[in-house]
This record gives sequence, structure tokens and C-alpha cells, in this order.
Amino acid sequence: MTGKGKVLYLQLVGGISGDMFLSLMADLGVDLSVLEDIFRAHVDVKILARARRKMGFSGIMVDVVYDKNQKMRNLKDLVSIIKGLDISEDVKYKAIESLKKLALVEAKVHGTEVENVHFHEIGGLDTLVDVVGAIWCLKELEISEVYCSPIPLFEGMVECEHGKIPLPAPATLKLLKGKPVYFSNEQKEMVTPTGALILDQLVDSFNKRPGGKLIGDGYGIGHLDMSIPNILRGMVFQCDKKNKLEFQQERICELETNVDHLTGEEIGNLFDVLLKNGALDVFFLPGIMKKNRPSGILKVLCVEERLNHVLVSIFKNTLTLGIRINRIERVKLDRISTNMVTEHGEVCVKEFNFNNVKYKRPEFESLKKIGRSTNFSPVELRLKFMEKGLKSKN
Repeated sequence: MTGKGKVLYLQLVGGISGDMFLSLMADLGVDLSVLEDIFRAHVDVKILARARRKMGFSGIMVDVVYDKNQKMRNLKDLVSIIKGLDISEDVKYKAIESLKKLALVEAKVHGTEVENVHFHEIGGLDTLVDVVGAIWCLKELEISEVYCSPIPLFEGMVECEHGKIPLPAPATLKLLKGKPVYFSNEQKEMVTPTGALILDQLVDSFNKRPGGKLIGDGYGIGHLDMSIPNILRGMVFQCDKKNKLEFQQERICELETNVDHLTGEEIGNLFDVLLKNGALDVFFLPGIMKKNRPSGILKVLCVEERLNHVLVSIFKNTLTLGIRINRIERVKLDRISTNMVTEHGEVCVKEFNFNNVKYKRPEFESLKKIGRSTNFSPVELRLKFMEKGLKSKN
């Protein structure tokens, strides 16, 4: 997201749905009648926003009203509508990409191709309004980043055109993969597929908490009656960019296994094999195990999405009997990779900022490649390049 230093924090007190997110946006000050006019130029739809109370909380409840008997629209139809809307190109692009993601998830769930997906929910105009509206509202509020609390899971059954399905809905589960969740005691659909899509596409971090001046708060009221309030609470912070942290916080997996049965050659081979198969980093810490055997601990870092793939690779290449898994958090500086011009050719460089100072660090593999065609070692090239300075490729 882009904006002017405002951060939105979503507190999923009673879950999230598309209409709850729009309700929150309305309570934070967005005029949804403007959004309704944007849509009514192309489709017959109304956005009703009314003040409501839920278990002592006052906020806004939104209903997207349209003719339920209209034709079922596919992804191509929805994209066509979005392209004709009087909204900015960046909102159109993000909305289209978000609906493509939902279509891809639905296709996987139902075992079909994206273009053949028979949407049981996305075909309705409410989902179209929810998705486009969510992105449009954040731009209207000039939100630069969105943070979110952990996501509640729930059980039970829900009726759809395919019959009864267990909760969470299969599409919801796929969209929540890799995100922090916890089980509640509710038996109702606290997080809908559209709500999960909004979290997947618009939340920048589930691990950070915002700081700065609190300048707004609001409540999106949901339609469910539960043992807890079915509300989505939002807080808006004005952040001082000069004091904004320049690192990202993320959750990764640390895999660990004891090794006392491999040769030195086999251990050495693990590094390239595991890195090529999705590991972020590989470590081997030598030591002594039971019966005074020379041994060590193999540690491998990977992202959640690559966990199964990396686990299979470790088992295959070590034949170890067990692997410990720890889910940990790490922080990293924002960085980009660019090509820089030198007298010996282009060199790949990492650029990053810290304390408002920009640093450039040549990649070692790139230095090795240049070194093979010159009489310089990688360390000579690094010092040579850093002394003369690196210029971006035009």
C-alpha cells in the first residue's frame, strides 16, 4: 500500500468478512455513498451503511444489496466490470489481482481450471464490492500499511450450493496458510473467504504492532450473534517516518536434527542440496553425542510455505530418523538486489537502509564470477569496488 504515514491496525475481535471491513471503513470516516455511485454506473447495487450496536459496541453495519436472481458472473466478467469503474489504476490492478487469487484458490478447492470456476460466493456482486471497496477505502484514508492481530479459527458447518461444508471453508483455509491463527470456541463462520482474501492481500504484517500517534478508531459490526462480539476493530496511527523502523518482522521455521551417521563428504553435500531445495540457510554445529561419538546438529531455516519440501529433502539426503521443528520470529532489513557498473563489468549488489543511511554490499558469488575472468581475488574486488564507489546500471 502507499500513503502518507498512516498505519491501520486490525483487531479481529469477532472475525472478519468483506462487509465487516467496509463497515469499519465507514466508521473510520469513508463515505460509502461515493463507492456506491462508482458501482451504480455499471451494475445495479446499493451499499447500505447504518449505525448499529452489538453487545455494547457502537459502530457501522453494512449491507450490499442487489438482485440475487441475476446471472452468475465468472472471473472474466468481474474483471471487465472493474476495468470500467471510475477508480485509480492502482486500485483496479490490486482488485483484479486479488480476485485472481480468490479464483485460483476456488479452482484448487473444486479441482477445476480458473476459467471454469463456478463461484458460490464470488459470482455475487457483494464480493466484488467488498474487494474493490476494501482497496479503494484504504486509499481514501491514505493508509500506507496495514497490521493485523492473530486470526481466530472456528468449527461447525455451513450450508452452500454444494451442500454442507465444514468450517472454516476450504477456500478460507488456503488463504490463511502461513498466517498466525488460534482456535476459538465459536461454531460460526467468523472469517469468510472474502475476509480471508482481504487479510491475504492487504495486510503487511501479522507480527508487528504499530506505534505513533493514535488518530482514529472504529468498529465494523458483523451480522452474526455469538458468545463474543462479532466486531472488527480498527485503529489508525500517524507514524513519524523518521522514527519508523526499517526492518521487517516475519515468522520462519527452524529445523534441527542430530547427525552422527554421515561422512564429512555427505555432510558437505547437504549445504548445496538443501539451499537449492528451498532452505534459507544451513548450519552444522559439531560436537560430541552419546557414547562419545563425534557428531553434530544440522540446523536449517526455511519459510513456512517451503516447510514440507525442505523436510523431504532433509530426510532424503540424511536418512535421519527425526527432525525437530521450531517456529521462530526474525527481523530483517528491507533490501533490494540491483546490478552495478564497474570497470570489470556488472556486479550484483544488495542495497539496504539503516538509520537513514544507504548501504551497498557486493554479492560474493558475483565477485567470484568476475574474479574468474580477472587476476583479482573476491576480497580484492570488494575493497576495490567499495573504494571507487558503485554506480547503478542505467
